[in-house]
Amino acid sequence: MADTRNRHARRIPIPKCPICQTAYNDHSHTPLLLQCGHSFCLNCLSRLLHSSSPSKPSQKSSLTCPKCRHVSPLGNSLLFLPKNFSLLSSLLPSSSASDSDSDLSDDESDVNPRRIHCSTTSGAKLAGNLV
Repeated sequence: MADTRNRHARRIPIPKCPICQTAYNDHSHTPLLLQCGHSFCLNCLSRLLHSSSPSKPSQKSSLTCPKCRHVSPLGNSLLFLPKNFSLLSSLLPSSSASDSDSDLSDDESDVNPRRIHCSTTSGAKLAGNLV
Protein backbone atom coordinates (compact mmCIF):
# COMPACT_ATOMS: atom_id res chain seq x y z
CA MET A 1 0.00 0.00 0.00
CA ALA A 2 2.86 2.39 0.82
CA ASP A 3 4.50 1.53 -2.52
CA THR A 4 1.35 2.57 -4.37
CA ARG A 5 1.24 5.94 -2.59
CA ASN A 6 4.94 6.56 -3.28
CA ARG A 7 4.52 5.79 -6.97
CA HIS A 8 1.62 8.23 -7.29
CA ALA A 9 3.43 10.92 -5.28
CA ARG A 10 6.44 10.83 -7.63
CA ARG A 11 4.43 11.24 -10.82
CA ILE A 12 5.38 14.38 -12.69
CA PRO A 13 2.70 15.84 -14.95
CA ILE A 14 3.52 15.80 -18.64
CA PRO A 15 3.61 19.37 -20.02
CA LYS A 16 0.67 20.04 -22.33
CA CYS A 17 -0.35 22.87 -24.61
CA PRO A 18 -2.82 25.04 -22.66
CA ILE A 19 -5.04 25.43 -25.74
CA CYS A 20 -5.48 21.86 -27.05
CA GLN A 21 -4.33 19.99 -23.91
CA THR A 22 -2.13 17.74 -26.06
CA ALA A 23 1.23 16.68 -24.64
CA TYR A 24 4.13 18.55 -26.21
CA ASN A 25 6.46 16.68 -28.57
CA ASP A 26 9.17 17.55 -31.06
CA HIS A 27 6.85 17.44 -34.07
CA SER A 28 3.50 19.16 -34.68
CA HIS A 29 3.07 19.86 -30.96
CA THR A 30 6.49 21.46 -30.44
CA PRO A 31 6.27 24.13 -27.72
CA LEU A 32 7.06 27.55 -29.19
CA LEU A 33 7.83 30.58 -27.04
CA LEU A 34 6.06 33.84 -27.64
CA GLN A 35 7.83 37.08 -26.71
CA CYS A 36 5.79 37.30 -23.48
CA GLY A 37 7.18 33.94 -22.28
CA HIS A 38 4.03 31.85 -22.78
CA SER A 39 4.33 28.61 -24.77
CA PHE A 40 1.84 26.97 -27.10
CA CYS A 41 2.21 24.12 -29.58
CA LEU A 42 3.04 24.76 -33.22
CA ASN A 43 -0.30 23.30 -34.31
CA CYS A 44 -2.38 25.66 -32.13
CA LEU A 45 -0.32 28.74 -33.02
CA SER A 46 -0.71 27.87 -36.70
CA ARG A 47 -4.51 27.61 -36.33
CA LEU A 48 -4.55 30.85 -34.34
CA LEU A 49 -2.54 32.62 -37.03
CA HIS A 50 -4.85 31.39 -39.80
CA SER A 51 -8.01 32.32 -37.90
CA SER A 52 -6.77 35.83 -37.09
CA SER A 53 -5.92 36.57 -40.71
CA PRO A 54 -7.85 34.19 -42.98
CA SER A 55 -7.18 36.05 -46.23
CA LYS A 56 -3.37 36.12 -46.13
CA PRO A 57 -1.97 34.38 -43.03
CA SER A 58 1.51 34.18 -44.56
CA GLN A 59 1.72 37.99 -44.60
CA LYS A 60 0.80 38.41 -40.94
CA SER A 61 3.91 39.52 -39.07
CA SER A 62 2.66 39.30 -35.47
CA LEU A 63 0.59 37.09 -33.20
CA THR A 64 -1.37 38.00 -30.07
CA CYS A 65 -0.84 35.73 -27.05
CA PRO A 66 -4.09 33.97 -26.09
CA LYS A 67 -3.24 34.28 -22.37
CA CYS A 68 -1.96 37.82 -21.87
CA ARG A 69 -2.75 39.52 -25.22
CA HIS A 70 0.89 40.59 -25.72
CA VAL A 71 1.74 40.96 -29.41
CA SER A 72 4.76 38.91 -30.56
CA PRO A 73 6.52 39.58 -33.88
CA LEU A 74 6.74 36.53 -36.15
CA GLY A 75 9.11 37.39 -38.95
CA ASN A 76 8.08 35.42 -42.04
CA SER A 77 6.83 32.29 -40.28
CA LEU A 78 5.90 30.67 -36.98
CA LEU A 79 9.16 28.75 -37.31
CA PHE A 80 10.98 31.98 -36.45
CA LEU A 81 9.61 31.64 -32.91
CA PRO A 82 12.06 29.87 -30.60
CA LYS A 83 11.35 26.38 -29.31
CA ASN A 84 10.85 26.09 -25.57
CA PHE A 85 13.77 23.75 -24.89
CA SER A 86 13.03 23.71 -21.15
CA LEU A 87 9.68 22.05 -21.83
CA LEU A 88 11.19 19.72 -24.42
CA SER A 89 13.95 18.62 -22.03
CA SER A 90 11.36 17.82 -19.37
CA LEU A 91 9.91 15.25 -21.78
CA LEU A 92 13.20 13.31 -21.91
CA PRO A 93 13.81 10.46 -19.49
CA SER A 94 15.54 11.71 -16.34
CA SER A 95 18.19 8.98 -16.61
CA SER A 96 19.95 10.83 -19.45
CA ALA A 97 21.16 13.55 -17.06
CA SER A 98 22.58 11.06 -14.57
CA ASP A 99 24.26 9.07 -17.36
CA SER A 100 26.28 12.07 -18.52
CA ASP A 101 27.37 12.82 -14.95
CA SER A 102 28.65 9.28 -14.49
CA ASP A 103 30.93 9.67 -17.53
CA LEU A 104 33.10 12.18 -15.65
CA SER A 105 35.99 10.52 -13.89
CA ASP A 106 37.15 11.89 -10.53
CA ASP A 107 40.54 12.79 -12.03
CA GLU A 108 38.97 14.71 -14.89
CA SER A 109 36.71 16.81 -12.69
CA ASP A 110 39.53 17.60 -10.22
CA VAL A 111 42.00 18.71 -12.89
CA ASN A 112 39.54 20.89 -14.76
CA PRO A 113 36.54 21.67 -12.52
CA ARG A 114 35.08 24.06 -15.10
CA ARG A 115 34.83 21.39 -17.79
CA ILE A 116 31.31 20.26 -18.65
CA HIS A 117 30.04 17.24 -20.53
CA CYS A 118 26.91 17.20 -22.63
CA SER A 119 25.00 14.46 -24.42
CA THR A 120 23.30 15.51 -27.63
CA THR A 121 19.96 14.08 -28.67
CA SER A 122 21.71 11.78 -31.16
CA GLY A 123 23.71 10.25 -28.32
CA ALA A 124 27.07 11.76 -29.25
CA LYS A 125 29.09 13.04 -26.32
CA LEU A 126 30.46 16.57 -26.35
CA ALA A 127 32.78 18.29 -23.90
CA GLY A 128 33.44 21.97 -23.54
CA ASN A 129 35.17 24.40 -21.25
CA LEU A 130 33.35 27.17 -19.46
CA VAL A 131 34.94 30.54 -20.01
